[in-house]
Amino acid sequence: MYLVQQKDIDILRQKSKELHCKIEFLNDRLQVIGTLENNLLDGSISIDTTSDIQRTCSFTFFVRDSSYVVSENSKIWFDKICRVYIGIKSIRTQEIQWWPLGLFLFLENGYQFDATTNSLTCKCVDLMAKFTGVRSGSIAEKNITISAGTSIR
Repeated sequence: MYLVQQKDIDILRQKSKELHCKIEFLNDRLQVIGTLENNLLDGSISIDTTSDIQRTCSFTFFVRDSSYVVSENSKIWFDKICRVYIGIKSIRTQEIQWWPLGLFLFLENGYQFDATTNSLTCKCVDLMAKFTGVRSGSIAEKNITISAGTSIR
């Protein structure tokens, strides 16, 4: 849970805003194994409240080293999780204030390499994909009731 502070309000009220994006790559224990911040080329997040999978994102970034090349042992693989942040630079302190946008699973990846482009495009979906059958696992019944106070871990 994030508690809004006065510094958040001050940054959001700035007349001009310098936006930033950060993506953390997590393992299955939600430990950070890599971070992308300055080599993001393009990205988008979509929210659809009428869909089972409400949040989707896609991003393209410049691959600087082989740890991001898609393979079973790299930072980009189907067992990894992305945590996406949006940030705004404070005019007063010159620091970036980060706000989390959610956790996502990899759905599709496309790697393009030539003499001018060394980029990786990833499409991701929110964690609901584990329950809907889009990414392993599914809930057999559509109508499930979880009683108040029940742990759903």
